[in-house]
Amino acid sequence: MITEDPVPFNTLECSSDLKEIIKSLLEKDPAKRVTWEELFELSYWENFEMKEVTQYKFPVEPQFDSYLHKLGKTKRVPMAKKKKQEKL
Repeated sequence: MITEDPVPFNTLECSSDLKEIIKSLLEKDPAKRVTWEELFELSYWENFEMKEVTQYKFPVEPQFDSYLHKLGKTKRVPMAKKKKQEKL
């Protein structure tokens, strides 16, 4: 099922940094999905000039926050915390 099956990365031919972005964006659990700020902190962007993008504050997402609240997940899990949990 699309909401449960893992994304098949085995056949994807691209850099590991780009795979990290794709995997972060396609995270099944919305509470664990990457935020805009976290997205642009990923190593893929290190070779790009990101001043134009990072100088802006990304909009709040009240509908998404409401959706998470309905799921009983009131806050997103920061990526750094997600990576620590995956290692356990």
